[in-house]
Amino acid sequence: MTNNSSRLLGEIHKFLDECESDENNLSDTWRKTLDLKGSRYSVGEMLCMRKPGSNVSLQIVSFHQLSDAQALDLDNPIQRALVEMGDSEIGEPVLDLNVSGVNISSHYVNSIVTASKIIAHLDSIGINKPTIMEIGSGIGLLGVALKKWYGSKVTLIFSDLPETLEHQSFLLLSTFPSEKYSFKPTSTNVEIVVGGINFVNTYKLSSQNYPIDVFINCNSMAEMKAETANAYLSYAKNNLNSNGFMYLSNGYGMATGSARTPAEYSFGDGLRVENSDFADGYVYAGPTFIFMNALLSRSEASNEVEMRASQREKYNRFVFLLGSDNSVKNGRIQDALKQLNQRSVLDVETSQINQLVRTEGFNWPQLGGVTIRRFQIAVASCMNVSPQNSSEESKEFINEAVNDFREMFQNKRASLSEFHNLFFSAALTGLNRNEQASSWIKDHYQATRSPYWLARYAWVAEACGDRDLSTKILNGIDLTEMSRSWLPMVANLRFRLGQTDTANSLLSSTENTGFIDLALDELKVLYRTNCLLGNRESSFRLYEKIKNLLRSNKVLDTEFGNNQLMDLICFGVENLKDGIIHFEKEFDNLKSNFAATMGQMRPLRHFGRNKEAISIGQSLENRFEKDYFSLAKLTEIYLYLGDLLGAQRSASKSKALRPDNAKHLKYLGQLFFSFGDYESAGKYFSELVRNCGEDFVARGYQAFCKLSTEDKASGIFGTAGAIHLIFQPDQTFYYPFGPRAR
Repeated sequence: MTNNSSRLLGEIHKFLDECESDENNLSDTWRKTLDLKGSRYSVGEMLCMRKPGSNVSLQIVSFHQLSDAQALDLDNPIQRALVEMGDSEIGEPVLDLNVSGVNISSHYVNSIVTASKIIAHLDSIGINKPTIMEIGSGIGLLGVALKKWYGSKVTLIFSDLPETLEHQSFLLLSTFPSEKYSFKPTSTNVEIVVGGINFVNTYKLSSQNYPIDVFINCNSMAEMKAETANAYLSYAKNNLNSNGFMYLSNGYGMATGSARTPAEYSFGDGLRVENSDFADGYVYAGPTFIFMNALLSRSEASNEVEMRASQREKYNRFVFLLGSDNSVKNGRIQDALKQLNQRSVLDVETSQINQLVRTEGFNWPQLGGVTIRRFQIAVASCMNVSPQNSSEESKEFINEAVNDFREMFQNKRASLSEFHNLFFSAALTGLNRNEQASSWIKDHYQATRSPYWLARYAWVAEACGDRDLSTKILNGIDLTEMSRSWLPMVANLRFRLGQTDTANSLLSSTENTGFIDLALDELKVLYRTNCLLGNRESSFRLYEKIKNLLRSNKVLDTEFGNNQLMDLICFGVENLKDGIIHFEKEFDNLKSNFAATMGQMRPLRHFGRNKEAISIGQSLENRFEKDYFSLAKLTEIYLYLGDLLGAQRSASKSKALRPDNAKHLKYLGQLFFSFGDYESAGKYFSELVRNCGEDFVARGYQAFCKLSTEDKASGIFGTAGAIHLIFQPDQTFYYPFGPRAR
């Protein structure tokens, strides 16, 4: 396998080296991602590319997220057959789900669901030998599912950035080693391999027309400039065969200049909506904010597809994709929508929202997404109650939302959902309903067999203060069935429960392997957990291991590698008190090899050298004048240093570079919020809502910032995080290192 993999990767790298690029077309989001991601990975790294913490895929997908198996519908013959065909084992994925006796990975679930929709529609229109083009396919798992189903009957064309084609081509060609394939790196025409797998440098896609039956884009148009996304849509429409169709599943506003409303996606004439899902169902146990999920086909009508934004903005960002000849005929719903359009979403009473949702008649798993949305709106509504209102009234609003949510989970099928049970208990914890959360976990965790989901149940049980329950759940986990990369997280949870001997035993079992199975990310988890446990020698040894790994990857003597080590030094100083002398020596050795870098600022604070740190920050601001990402990070470090003026100045400069970017405004607001500066945080959340449309998380934070000091401390509202998932985008569930140092 290794020799074949080496030959294959060599050919892929040759293709990548030939690729011509035009980075002016890249959004700021992807430009920064590529700066962090890197390319041209080794065979060893590629062979574990789907493992949690893999350096290869870290910047584009997290394999620490889990999926709820309830997202699969085994009554659907296509989904059942795809499950039976199994997952690809290339990349060492964690096969955390056992579905009807077949082990598959969480991330493959989403690909099965999406593939089944596409296959079903192809069947309905009589196409059994399709040509399918996917733009921005990430790691390439959807292509794996489609190839498993059709075999040599399908012609696959993947068009993406060269840096991500490295992942897709290696995964697909390793999974299907006998398949014929082609590479197109430049404008020169390349004949596609019919029945094979074809990879096209996306910068040069427009230089050649490919007749296609299906055009797919999932989760990436929101990260593109609007003109780039629309260029792809135009290409697709011009090259679709007569009965071809587009399958789109996307959000909005994730990059500067990206589409912020459905109307900014230009479909033009000649298309109609064949099918659309109005909710994402939360396939992943993490935020997957998908708002445009539609299947579009050709139409002789000249009416342009109407991507209605009103419901997205007024009804918690839902998008109803309706053609002019496909309007809603249900008068009751229309009346409710009219009310929503006339009023702010947070002013709509919970009962109105509930009634609207119940009339929609969604099927599972979409029901889960709708229920969560409704619950979050209700909580946000409660948080928006003015401080003048009585606390009892506020409490009653929240209780109504909680009871309504529970009511939707009384049917047998929904109650079996791992993710939704965890979400409910986590939300209850965020609302300080700890006894209710603990009771819910007790009622549902015993039906769980997956060690990964049990670990999450244990984590939420600890978060709601039920240490006995958390310990009981952990004791029932067979760790031999769990990937070693998850053991540091379990050890960290044991530490939080005060079970230091058990935690150290787990860490030792991992360390005794020589770390051969662990990627850089897992080594960092081990290091930090050892620091928390006070294991001085193990912490130092792991620090050296990480340093050597960075050296072998040829990034140690770079600012990137320097900053990573500075971060580890900072964590060590904060949590391993008898290591300060060792770490200061290490710090000074690293510092002597580099000019002032941002990573040096936080450790200086712990060595009593705040003035030196702030001086470095001020000198870096001019250097970062066009780098929104670094200015935002600098804001965070200023906050650590207690320099509020510096933080406000740096944040203002960062915002000016991305004034209409919802994600960035939210990030800046959350920085100030986490450090208790509610006034500054409220300004960013208010600007986000005003400039970028409705956002239920920002609304909740904004409302919380406006509460009186007394109400913030009352416990009635819990925290603003109560309306969000416990599994944050930065995967704090997997990296549980306690509260942020102030």
